[in-house]
Amino acid sequence: MMRPLSYAIFGLALVTFDHAIAGPVGINASDVLSNNIQTNVKVHEVVRAIPPDGRLQELNDEHLDGVNAQVIAASSIIDGSDALGRPLTGYIWSPKAAQYSSRLLNFSGWNQSLTGNDGRTGVAAVRTSVEQNGNGDAGAYYGMCQIGGAGREGASHWLAQPACVILNGDVATTVPHSYLNVQEFSLSDNGRDVAGIGTVYRFGRTENAASQGEIWFGIRNQSSGSKAIDAGISNAGLVNIGLDMTLATADPSFNDGRPVSLNMSGGQAVVYNSQATAMNGIAWYGNRLGNAFDSYSRASKSLDRCNGKACLGVGENVVAISAAGLRLTVIDVGALPPCDDKSEGTLYGVRNAKYSIYGEPVIAGGDKHIMAYCNGSDWIAR
Repeated sequence: MMRPLSYAIFGLALVTFDHAIAGPVGINASDVLSNNIQTNVKVHEVVRAIPPDGRLQELNDEHLDGVNAQVIAASSIIDGSDALGRPLTGYIWSPKAAQYSSRLLNFSGWNQSLTGNDGRTGVAAVRTSVEQNGNGDAGAYYGMCQIGGAGREGASHWLAQPACVILNGDVATTVPHSYLNVQEFSLSDNGRDVAGIGTVYRFGRTENAASQGEIWFGIRNQSSGSKAIDAGISNAGLVNIGLDMTLATADPSFNDGRPVSLNMSGGQAVVYNSQATAMNGIAWYGNRLGNAFDSYSRASKSLDRCNGKACLGVGENVVAISAAGLRLTVIDVGALPPCDDKSEGTLYGVRNAKYSIYGEPVIAGGDKHIMAYCNGSDWIAR
């Protein structure tokens, strides 16, 4: 009961395809695409027999009381170098050239709670359900995008070359306080011991000459608005390690082969003891910054460790400097650690030295407050 038919898909209905596509292709674009796109869509009607107990059975062409399903195979060819336009500046997007086009115009939906997302409805333009009861891999969506041809003649930068994208889109709103979300996925083990990885990107780079400035990023957050985003990457809930670089390696020609776990510019800081305070009832990220941080100062050319009151900086000449002075740990002479070649150069303050003679061994039994210096074998007075 397989009937190949010629159809094109508009919205959720199947209608006979007309090769003449009316309306503009994109912004300021001509309709030359109408004469240069060839679409071949074949719809196969398949009947699946579903018994009363709900068990799945094999496809059965003879069972006329089953549930109809459609297997669609389609191909499109866009011909002509100017079919998608040739803008001198800006960007032309050609929605009419999409092989499949659907539109969901929704005026329904509900959210019962006024302080959260409880009692909420949901609807999707496209929904695909995959039930994997066999072995191997089963996916709800698989895309392949491969670049061919000779590329852009005369181009001197990779941004001017052809691009290939598996998924892209735009999320926008005209309603204040609404929620924009590009993608969201949930993993649940349902009480079973399974493996789970949220997102995996596999890179097969074999050339890095960068003759046209080519770069590879794992994840790039590109903020283009006039206000800063709150957090580039945020972890919430049970997370053992926020960023793990244990297994990362670097090219031998890069940084002597040492991978850079955190790359920062001057004036940026690693902040400690921050807290996540609630905003309208929910704590989202560490919006209350702590007063302890590490930062590099381009002005003083020093790596500064600050605690809110003072900063201890290590300059390029490897000398520790502090605007508030240098404060030593003060202990009893008997609490001094062993002085050997490993602790040579260590300086302590002691409160119960017997003598305060410069260069003499530090001995307990008095009330002298002095500095004790390890010379590699003995604690001597300073």
